[in-house]
Amino acid sequence: MTGVGGASVWRIDELARRAGVPVGTVRLYQRDGLLPPGRRVGKSMTYGASHLDRLLRIQQLKAANFTLTAIRRM
Repeated sequence: MTGVGGASVWRIDELARRAGVPVGTVRLYQRDGLLPPGRRVGKSMTYGASHLDRLLRIQQLKAANFTLTAIRRM
């Protein structure tokens, strides 16, 4: 999906697929304050490249044995 100005935007399922995590993980990270909420478009939420970058960074930090609490503090 393409948003305003040609930027890529995705629904939560596509964002999760691109990041290689389950949708529930995206929702958990949002609930825990690790990932900002998406942008509401009608009844749906959309997510952009900054969300994907953040998810990938969280995955890198987790792979380096950082806890979610430590990641949140960063």
